[in-house]
Amino acid sequence: MSSKKGQSSQSEKAMAERPEQHGTGHYKTLVEQFYEALLLLKALSGLRDGYDGFPVSQNLRKERLRNFLRGLAYFCDFKKGGDTYTGIGLEETETEYIFWVTSNKHRPDLADFLIDLLSRLKQLKDAPEDNKGRLRRSLQAMCFSKAGKRISMYQAHLTKSIAEAQSILAKPKTQHDQELSSWMSGLNKADMTYVELCDSIFTASKEHHMLRLLRSRAKFERSLENIRGKRNAFDEVRHYIGRLASHTRTLNQLCDNVEDPLIEEIIRAPVVRQIDPLEQAAEPTYDIHTKLKGLLVGIKDGAERREVESRLDDLNRQCDIFKGISNQYDNFKPRVHAEVQILEHFYRKNLRFANDDKFVGGSKPSCECCYLYFKYHPARMVLPESSHKVFINWSLPPVANQSGDAEFIQQRKILSKMVNVLIYDAISEILDCRTTPCWRPDSLTDLSSTITSFRLMEPDGVAGPS
Repeated sequence: MSSKKGQSSQSEKAMAERPEQHGTGHYKTLVEQFYEALLLLKALSGLRDGYDGFPVSQNLRKERLRNFLRGLAYFCDFKKGGDTYTGIGLEETETEYIFWVTSNKHRPDLADFLIDLLSRLKQLKDAPEDNKGRLRRSLQAMCFSKAGKRISMYQAHLTKSIAEAQSILAKPKTQHDQELSSWMSGLNKADMTYVELCDSIFTASKEHHMLRLLRSRAKFERSLENIRGKRNAFDEVRHYIGRLASHTRTLNQLCDNVEDPLIEEIIRAPVVRQIDPLEQAAEPTYDIHTKLKGLLVGIKDGAERREVESRLDDLNRQCDIFKGISNQYDNFKPRVHAEVQILEHFYRKNLRFANDDKFVGGSKPSCECCYLYFKYHPARMVLPESSHKVFINWSLPPVANQSGDAEFIQQRKILSKMVNVLIYDAISEILDCRTTPCWRPDSLTDLSSTITSFRLMEPDGVAGPS
């Protein structure tokens, strides 16, 4: 977490020492503190430090199955934005494998699409070698057509970013500039089909020399601006190359994974069942303006508390963050994210994960709240890949009885730990005076193992990742 050790040590200790809270009244207080911290973090920057990559396993079979589930979820999520985010959990019984699937917003076609996708993969696996190419092209056309709106949007962004980058290179000063400009000109052809576009970009994504030039030029442009989070056309070109190439890369991985004996067995006669989205837990109703400083209640050091209050007031005068919080609260419609729905479905019904691997395949990296929920849940799940972005429209799964039964007590414990982390993060950002909203892609491009932060060029919105 980003904090100054001398300033944040007391707040860290205070958060760790927060007492366990009991009863429905204290639960309501926890929920309020949770959303106070969430809204404040979103207004400050909306981004936690770091990026947790895809969970790898030393067990090759688990690794392949995780990649397979992620690939299925990826193609089930065919639009930008959070509504179509898809989560998949694979149950193993004594007689069959069951794919449990859901999305952030109910989609009546979701299960049928997944059934079709699995059926086509089985046909591909069973086909003679001389017919595999045709079936693979048919599968690719179906998946890319479904994702057409997303691909078209990525293509439009790439076209715009290339134009901006080439305007900078209009008077190239070096041979590398000339090479880069010429290479970018060949990336994007308007008359290409979705398959042709993604395949050509995938090929370009393996031209490491040009990508190094692109990355180097992006770094140079950032050094000229010397502004934290400044958007950069070269960075954006690189990002959208990665997003378009990921369609072909993921399709290739799916087709390769069906050769694994376990996956071959799983798709032999799969069952697909769709989970209806859970209703949100009751959202808090209170005046956010009068309660933000209640976040500081855990700080017992009077001097530090006064410093945090002073810096929060300074930040508000400079950036009007309270108004930003109010604007977000006006569109406040929390919902249970898909990966949390899958987790709770398996946990509450005591279902067994296939291969004894408590993994949920997600179409995008999880947000900060989903990551924390997985981390502190007693199910001991495999922690998901996470961008650690903050989305305010996040809800706990509802509990039927808030009178102190085991399910309620469990959720209260999870929430208490999440609140501790979020409040600590909020205080750390206030002490660091961090207010610049940065842009970081929700997904790694696979073009490198690092993530660079840039100013948000188009908001993800309150609903979820794009």
